[in-house]
Amino acid sequence: MISHFHSRDMVLVMTVEPGFGGQKFMESCLDKVAQIRALSSSIYIEVDGGVSVKNAELCASKGANVLVSGSAIFGASDIKQYIREMKNAIEKHLLCVCYYEKSYMMSFK
Repeated sequence: MISHFHSRDMVLVMTVEPGFGGQKFMESCLDKVAQIRALSSSIYIEVDGGVSVKNAELCASKGANVLVSGSAIFGASDIKQYIREMKNAIEKHLLCVCYYEKSYMMSFK
């Protein structure tokens, strides 16, 4: 991957074993996020899998600037409140929040 790294716009780091929703977040995957961020300050780093209010700030602090959160958001009793809580958790890293019909995208510094 490193040899082709600079020709990429985005890198996806899976923070669960791919296959189905609702899995436990694997914090050890954030080491990869930090390594990628050290190589480039401009690439989009997406983390997908088990992302929730509990770990969103940690993801952003390691360098992830696209967070995918499915089960945590859509399983919340109050989706809008949950997204507000997630936004508050990552606010110091946040540039903007975009809403796309049933999904939110958050962009970071």
